[in-house]
Amino acid sequence: MKKNILVVGSVALDSVQTIHGRITRGLGGSAVHFSMSASKFAPVRIVGVVGEDFPAPFCRLLRRRNICLEGMQVLPGKTFHWKGRYNEDFKNAVTLATELNVFENFKPRLSAAHSKCGVLFLANIDPDLQWDVLKQMDSPRLVACDTMNYWITLKKNSLKKLLSRVNLFFINEEEARQLTKEYNLLTAARLLAKMGPQVVVIKRGDSGSLLFYGGHRKSCGPHRRRGHFRRRVRGLPCLGPQLAEFQYFETRYGLWHGIVVFQRGKFQHPGDRGPFQIGHKQALRQVCENAFNLLIFSFGKWGVDRGSLGRETGA
Repeated sequence: MKKNILVVGSVALDSVQTIHGRITRGLGGSAVHFSMSASKFAPVRIVGVVGEDFPAPFCRLLRRRNICLEGMQVLPGKTFHWKGRYNEDFKNAVTLATELNVFENFKPRLSAAHSKCGVLFLANIDPDLQWDVLKQMDSPRLVACDTMNYWITLKKNSLKKLLSRVNLFFINEEEARQLTKEYNLLTAARLLAKMGPQVVVIKRGDSGSLLFYGGHRKSCGPHRRRGHFRRRVRGLPCLGPQLAEFQYFETRYGLWHGIVVFQRGKFQHPGDRGPFQIGHKQALRQVCENAFNLLIFSFGKWGVDRGSLGRETGA
């Protein structure tokens, strides 16, 4: 179980509009987008809740991707539905409608198998629920979390409490400024690190991403593609591979310490024909190394090997 990734978050039906197209009541939610990416490298277990209207083909799709759905409850009622729009820069979503439905009373309860997973990703949900999930875990070696402006406004103190126990923190640039009250992202990152996370990743939409650790920083530009409907929910498709690569490299090379990978831009195979068709693991890894210019950071009991910081792979 230590090789499994556990993700706790929303499973939803999303209606999304971008400059590239739109989709109505498609498969979405923070836990789903993360899992579909991460499952290319490691077994993933979802803890979430859906309603009776959740389409069976979506469940079959998730299972085909090596995603365990034992923790996904099906309750009477309708599935969480989010409707929103992304502008040209893909930095922030404009929410048009939110129907919580069965998700409104979601209280994650982990099984014995879930609690023994080695990697925990706390997707974008109430910080109090994230904290409750963390307390149910049996000493995971890596804890990462994501959040959003809504929780920063409503439950800032709960979020700060959670960050004291988190190793990796993902946040977009506007949220980073909101949480720290600091416009300069370098200063904001330092303030976020003081709250607890050893590593802070700031997502910047079409400007790429920034990674900060112990006064060091790395900037990664976006991977741009034409003619593709970029389905993206708060940056989650690129978070899955980051934690999954941690698993993949650790398993492949038998490392005694973890490895976290931070890649450039969106995580997509050039042969994609849909938002989730990512391709074979080996081909994908080669694409990541050559086109996305992965940055590998080596951690030994969460003391970063500074000599490896900034080491790049690829051609």
